[in-house]
Amino acid sequence: MFADFALRHIPPLLVATALTFGGLMPFFNAEYAILEFGLPKRIAVSKPAQSVMIVSSARITAIGIALFTFYLQGHLEAVDTILLILGYVGLVDGLENINVEQ
Repeated sequence: MFADFALRHIPPLLVATALTFGGLMPFFNAEYAILEFGLPKRIAVSKPAQSVMIVSSARITAIGIALFTFYLQGHLEAVDTILLILGYVGLVDGLENINVEQ
């Protein structure tokens, strides 16, 4: 498994770790997770917003698990493809945070 490991594998593994385990935060404290995401307190205390955050985070955790799975199977092209698509997710997240009235 680690016979083919190279230093260039570290960034995707860090992303996979952040998505897998960071995506679990809302399950334990959704309000805190929303605040850490950069949204204002008035949104963080909203129960509907917390529910959406939990559901969204479950999906992000699944993507992190997929990254680990494809990496361990040696499908590095699939890992690269998922990381490229996540760039779109990051762009949307950033734009939405800019557009939210604080």
